[in-house]
Amino acid sequence: MEKMITVQELADALNVSVKTIYEWNSLGTGPAYVKAGGGVRFRPSEVERWLNSRPIAPRSRAHHDRR
Repeated sequence: MEKMITVQELADALNVSVKTIYEWNSLGTGPAYVKAGGGVRFRPSEVERWLNSRPIAPRSRAHHDRR
């Protein structure tokens, strides 16, 4: 069985606040989670799947030159 991570561990790994993780959860835009052990937990494989589903295309060079 995969070891679950806490909200704090996920926030630390993504360099965002715990509040941001909870906001994502409430909006349904964050990684899949389960309620376990008195709180929210995340499977690392689900976090990885979520991250891979959110690729960002690099901006074109022309866009950077217009600043």
